[in-house]
Amino acid sequence: MFANINRHAILDEFKALLSKYVDHSQQIREERKVWYYGQVGLCTMVNSQEYINEDLLNGWLRTIEKNQQFWLDKQEELYKLTKKVREIGLSEVIPII
Repeated sequence: MFANINRHAILDEFKALLSKYVDHSQQIREERKVWYYGQVGLCTMVNSQEYINEDLLNGWLRTIEKNQQFWLDKQEELYKLTKKVREIGLSEVIPII
C-alpha cells in the first residue's frame, strides 16, 4: 500500500525476505507487476497512488495538541527509533514470526 516515497524500498524488502524461502532459478517469476515466490507467497503494490485522509490528519493533529507533554517527553526516544529504522532496516526492528 502507499506508505510514502519509500514504498519501492519496502516492496524490495518484502521480496528479499520471500526469496530466502524459494529456489531462485525456478520459483520466482513476475507477471504484470506481481512477483510470485513458488508456493510461499507473492508481492505487489496496491493503492500505490497517494491518498490523504484529511479527517485522519486533523484527528492526529488534535491528539498531538492535547498530549503535548507526552510528545515532549518521548521526542528523543522517537528520534532514536526512526534513526535506527533507517540504519538497519524495517525487518530488524519488527521481528518476523
